[in-house]
Amino acid sequence: MDLPVVEVLEGDGRLTGTLGALVLRYKDNTVNVGSGFDDATRAKFWKDKNNLLKNLWILILTKIRFLWFLIQLIYSLSQKSFFYIAF
Repeated sequence: MDLPVVEVLEGDGRLTGTLGALVLRYKDNTVNVGSGFDDATRAKFWKDKNNLLKNLWILILTKIRFLWFLIQLIYSLSQKSFFYIAF
């Protein structure tokens, strides 16, 4: 699943001057993703925000694929079936 970054929002309060949230397009909607980033990552992303709109979808896609892997693993273990990891 590819979720393109359509906007980069500045944070509020102590996060002013850093990344507040990424606005991602999902189907015909937009979704704000702002939790889970540490302060160093927020500062780095905000400094390079123009390139985020071009390249950050790769990072998001990688995280989504990892989460999907974890979901499959948990489901497989709950079904007491074998789970094969292909590398």
